[in-house]
Amino acid sequence: MRHLWRVFAVSAMTLGFPTLVQADGPWVNPRSIPIPELHPIPQIHPQRVQLKNGMIVYFLENHDFPIVDVQARIHVGGMYDPPEKVGLASIAGRVMRSGGSTQTPGDALDEKLESMASSVEVGIGDTDGTASMSTMTPNLEQTLRLYAQVLRSPAFPQDKIDLAKKQEKTDISSRNDEHLDIAFRELAHLVYGKDHPYSRETEYATIDAITRDDLVALHKTYFHPDRMIMTVYGDFNTKKVQTLLNQLFGDWAKATQPLPPDPVVGKTEAKGVFFANKSDVTNTVIIIGHEGMREDNPDYPAMDVFHQLVGGGFSSILFNDIRTLRGLAYATGSFLGAGLHHPGAQGFYVLTQNDSTRATLGYLRNDIQKAMTEKPSEEELKRAKDAMLNSLVFTLSSKGAVLNRMAAYEYYGYPADFLTTYEKKVRAVTADEVLAAAKRNVRPEGLVTLLVGDKAALGKQTSEIGTMTDIDISIPEPGASTVRPQGSEADFKRGQELLAAALEATGGAALSKLSDLTVEESGTLSAQGMEIQLSSKTLSKFPDCERTEQKLPMGTMIQTVCGNQGWMDAMQGPQDMPAEMVAEAQSERERQLRNVLTEHDQLKLQAMPGETDVEGHPALAVYVLSDKVKDWTIYVDKDTHRIVRMDYRGRGITGAPVMAKEFFEDYRQVGGIWYPYKHRIVHDDAPLATMTVTSIKANTGLTAETFKKP
Repeated sequence: MRHLWRVFAVSAMTLGFPTLVQADGPWVNPRSIPIPELHPIPQIHPQRVQLKNGMIVYFLENHDFPIVDVQARIHVGGMYDPPEKVGLASIAGRVMRSGGSTQTPGDALDEKLESMASSVEVGIGDTDGTASMSTMTPNLEQTLRLYAQVLRSPAFPQDKIDLAKKQEKTDISSRNDEHLDIAFRELAHLVYGKDHPYSRETEYATIDAITRDDLVALHKTYFHPDRMIMTVYGDFNTKKVQTLLNQLFGDWAKATQPLPPDPVVGKTEAKGVFFANKSDVTNTVIIIGHEGMREDNPDYPAMDVFHQLVGGGFSSILFNDIRTLRGLAYATGSFLGAGLHHPGAQGFYVLTQNDSTRATLGYLRNDIQKAMTEKPSEEELKRAKDAMLNSLVFTLSSKGAVLNRMAAYEYYGYPADFLTTYEKKVRAVTADEVLAAAKRNVRPEGLVTLLVGDKAALGKQTSEIGTMTDIDISIPEPGASTVRPQGSEADFKRGQELLAAALEATGGAALSKLSDLTVEESGTLSAQGMEIQLSSKTLSKFPDCERTEQKLPMGTMIQTVCGNQGWMDAMQGPQDMPAEMVAEAQSERERQLRNVLTEHDQLKLQAMPGETDVEGHPALAVYVLSDKVKDWTIYVDKDTHRIVRMDYRGRGITGAPVMAKEFFEDYRQVGGIWYPYKHRIVHDDAPLATMTVTSIKANTGLTAETFKKP
């Protein structure tokens, strides 16, 4: 901070900023300064046209700037995904854009759009899909043609599908990173049910199950002109663009099959207190809630005001009591969970320190009860309504935003004047009406309580809170991908024989007597299209201690695991290693060459039939049936009898699961053992790392001190 101030001070002198001096005259209370009324939400009168094939288009001209924006909303969504292929709609939306069309492939589409300063985007959410484009007026026709191609004839190339699936898996792997995210997700599970289409999660297995044929079928089923509402806004001529749209979309056939029925939302059935354990946090999220409402509910305006009063800002009940007065909250808030399509989850939440969890839970319950029994003062009511209306004005500050909102209302079956009616009702609602609406729509007996945090850190508070039902938030691993024939006793015996021969070929007794090993390597790491130079030093004390120091351009990272404990220093000081990282390190230790060979008789090994080519050499495959390492196959060179490759399911650098291949090359003799001086790792058939040994030392007498956390 001191350095930032010095930079600013020097810059001010250099640029000749005026010197600050004390102003003459009396002090003026800023609260007494009159604040002018905000501008109203823009009133618009678009032209609505329906093409012969049923496509609805809203036209609104605005010639202030030479820009045209187009947005289409399509009746499609993740709510229609088959249970075994959750994530299908999301991937389809990604690949419609990234893969381009059958006329213009994705990479060529990128280049054409970039050359015109245009954009085309596609995305599919739970209840709708959107396809948008933006362009300069002179490029409108060319961009609109590309846009129509993407909507009508997406190519869905396999390489873009694979990339989208990797991106989805990365999202899955990080979904437990933030405990606030966990809290809102698990509340939805409690409100709807974990497998309900509005709350279910994508999993590795559901992403793996999705094929190109599924994407083609989804597009064929849902993308039709009579299931689309389009808006065109900006600097254009309505008659000319309508003619162009008829040319581009007029021969597109209507849908022939009805849409599936929308999922039904009932009242929350879960009861009691639930706990989701996240051991790497020092605070607890407390959230209390149940089902919300649709925005066409008559009580929606009043309930919106209610939640603004309870948890909508710095002057809300929860903020003033739990955060300001008591100092117990990092964050507080409440939300109505009102949706245009279906009711969301309504709730009240607090983020508090672990040791104040029980007390804060009590205050949160008291504040909810108070809000439902005491009507707000006129000043509080006015402040809440002003905050809401001001926010609405800023959200809908442009005519284009109002136009898209108008189209969304028609898409979801709302009246055209819904926005103005809502605004009027918020202005007119009284304190008595707010309180009455809260009593109708917040059911104390139906509220479910959820805590997310480190359960062990709560100590005796857990018993004081009462009975809690644990929620499992672990991420299911993908199913096995290796097709393995049923093994016979002869196959298992042959597997042991192959690994015994590999042990002898790699050093035999000398390898078994190896007590410690220090290996230094240098090489490259491929990440996100870049090659990073790195060097590493790995100190191993057998059988179960390992310390790795990696020197990267940004600094040195250290990871150490001994037995079931581990610590790390990612350039932020030593920290205990999270349990999932310890488990991954144990999996790596299981696969370590020395351990595999010297402890092969403790592994269940199955020789596979035939031979496999590994870098031009015949190899014999041995499948390992292991609880710690999934889809694990070892390849033994047929001639040298040494291990030349291992395949297994591991974690990529983003945390998502990958099929990994490790190659062991350039074996050299060192002190009676044979060691691979070159080591390559491939993830999902893409190179990840190549390392070459620069130094190796055996039996140097490493002690436990080497692996102790500083």
